[in-house]
Amino acid sequence: PFNGWMVARLLMPHVRAFAPDLIFSIFLYPDGYAALNIGEVLGVPVVAMSIGSDINSIGDCVSAMHTRTVIREVDFLVAVSDDLCKKAIAMGAPPERTRAVVNGCDLSVFHVRNRLEARQQLHIDPASEAVVYIGRMDVKKGLRELVEAATALYPKRPNLHVYLIGDGPDRSLIENSIQASNATSYIHPLPACSSDAVAVWMAAADLVTLPSYMEGCPNVVLEALACGRPVVATHVGGIPEIMNNECGRLVPPRNSAELAHALASVLDSTWDEAAISAHWSRSWDAVAAELRDIFEMAVSDRQAAAHG
Repeated sequence: PFNGWMVARLLMPHVRAFAPDLIFSIFLYPDGYAALNIGEVLGVPVVAMSIGSDINSIGDCVSAMHTRTVIREVDFLVAVSDDLCKKAIAMGAPPERTRAVVNGCDLSVFHVRNRLEARQQLHIDPASEAVVYIGRMDVKKGLRELVEAATALYPKRPNLHVYLIGDGPDRSLIENSIQASNATSYIHPLPACSSDAVAVWMAAADLVTLPSYMEGCPNVVLEALACGRPVVATHVGGIPEIMNNECGRLVPPRNSAELAHALASVLDSTWDEAAISAHWSRSWDAVAAELRDIFEMAVSDRQAAAHG
């Protein structure tokens, strides 16, 4: 609850020395709160961005109060999905100063590649049905449900292999769940890897999955689509805004049976990787252009107010 004030106090002399025209802060509290305080002292506009958990899972009532202050008082609020924009507006954000700017990805890294070559690079059997999860090892990402879904599918799909790639606080819980399900031969928890390696894993996959309980606008879904791979994800946050039945399946969270059904449906279907990639290949340059427009508007509005 005190971090926003402390961050502002510590950063103030450094930001003052830099003499910015505008402050842009990603994450509403404590970051955005500190930016708002510094911006008020220096008399410069502040643009804050919400990425998901800063609205979806606020830690305590004081932090919630400060988050609402940021949402109401910044010169412009950006969120990575329309879903987050609606939540922010419900918390007091002025609609006319709130806009969704959906994430992009590095299209020089994430693009359609040859599946067989990627599998050779990763030593994956060309005949296997490869389901890939990439992200935090966190039960809130739906990994218990994914283990349950895989164990339900495996008796009828002996070529199924599920790869869980990432680090996080619940790795031991997930590994215990895999062992308890006698699934160590086909569910493989692996360490986190570089973006270049992530792109190879996506190329090797038959599908990419993200069965999270909550999300903002997950990069892994954007990257998978850019790679031309179908996605099975939960109907939460901004995910429905970037997916349709032409590029995967959406399922309710915390439902391993529906997840298993969707995984089987996607594995049994034929997908047009070029069409999936064309559906959502959004570059960071496009994101940057939208943000720059917002920054210039915030600066000009503040200047107009000062001279008005």
